[in-house]
Amino acid sequence: MASLQVEAQVEESSRVPPVEVDESDQAHRGRSRSPRRDTAQRPAAEAEKNATAPIAPIYLLPASYPSYAEVRPGNWISKQVGKSSQGAPTVCIYDSTTRSSPVFCLYEKNSDQCGTIVFPLEPHKDAVRPSFMTGAEPTRKVESLDLTMTIEEDQLRFVREVDEWCKKQAFENSKEWFGRACSATEIEVMYTSPLKVDESGKYPPHVKAKMNLYGIDKFLTRVVVVQANGVPEEGAGWDFVEPRLGEHKWRAHRARMVLEARRIWVVNKRFGLTYSITDLAVREKAEMRPNPFATDSTVEALASLPSS
Repeated sequence: MASLQVEAQVEESSRVPPVEVDESDQAHRGRSRSPRRDTAQRPAAEAEKNATAPIAPIYLLPASYPSYAEVRPGNWISKQVGKSSQGAPTVCIYDSTTRSSPVFCLYEKNSDQCGTIVFPLEPHKDAVRPSFMTGAEPTRKVESLDLTMTIEEDQLRFVREVDEWCKKQAFENSKEWFGRACSATEIEVMYTSPLKVDESGKYPPHVKAKMNLYGIDKFLTRVVVVQANGVPEEGAGWDFVEPRLGEHKWRAHRARMVLEARRIWVVNKRFGLTYSITDLAVREKAEMRPNPFATDSTVEALASLPSS
């Protein structure tokens, strides 16, 4: 296994905070604060030019990150760096070639490949609502919501390859992680995947990732919302995202995301890999029903009527 002499530097520079994993939902603990990072919109002339363009030409997510097609999970290594306050192993993931957590674009570069957001961006029915939605005192450095997006065949193969890598790590380190040597069959049962596949083929496969919405600025998911008229808005945090969710809370909106695979969580006899979204681009959907009065004289006719 490759040496990790630069581990301390890696931990300091990584975008996701090096904190313990919460055993209830693998969220981060610590103190939190609310950010506002809206940036200026592009000129109206450019917006009109791009009004009908797909996400790809309008906003290319950070070019420094490789596409998933360029990533080799076989180059990744796992390392237990300690234990949580509950005694669960803290397992970090590193790319042996970069000595940092793997970060990649879940789309093909120079293409119009986009996924579709499956569920509204909101807490699950039985989940504890984060403090930024309740007004309660924050107890974590970073708070997030799950975002689920459809993937295509090539992306599915890649995510499955990551799943197999994760299970291999658990099998090889089962005595340290779970207190005893486990068989490959046991590991298969114990693993919780972020990937969901409908075996009937009725629904497309989709992958779940954490969208960081509250906390220290540098750890938040950076967001670009491309409005229906083509104008992009950039920002981060719940204060930026919430007023832009719309009626359906981004459900069925087209999107792209950049993912980071930083930790393998271990809770009792279960384990899994949680993706964090470092960057997200969402295309706003046009109004489902057009305004019938926009192209006739209705407004003018009503305006000319006496007020009483």
